[in-house]
Amino acid sequence: MPCRSACRAEDIPVAEPDAAVVRVRDRLGGSRRRGDRFANGTTSARPASLIVNGSAVQTPSFEGTGAWNAWAVKTFTVSLNAGSNTIRFSPATSAGLPNVGHLEVISA
Repeated sequence: MPCRSACRAEDIPVAEPDAAVVRVRDRLGGSRRRGDRFANGTTSARPASLIVNGSAVQTPSFEGTGAWNAWAVKTFTVSLNAGSNTIRFSPATSAGLPNVGHLEVISA
């Protein structure tokens, strides 16, 4: 179910080396599900720190997908503030992040 009444899913990518960052506007704030599309062409999982508005909230692991163009979707639940929010994935190991292709709020 798309997030319509509570938030505007206008993910704005932010250019930042060694991280995947988006800014999201949410009219009301609260718990939101996110669908994040990724590819990991290795056989090893790549963990990342999920940071929302400057606070680390989770350390998800992105499993290998078999190829760098073989996409999978991982969902997370995050708490957003009313107004502007910054969501960031930072690598938790020296292996780096998977190929993160799309991050979006998918439901309220």
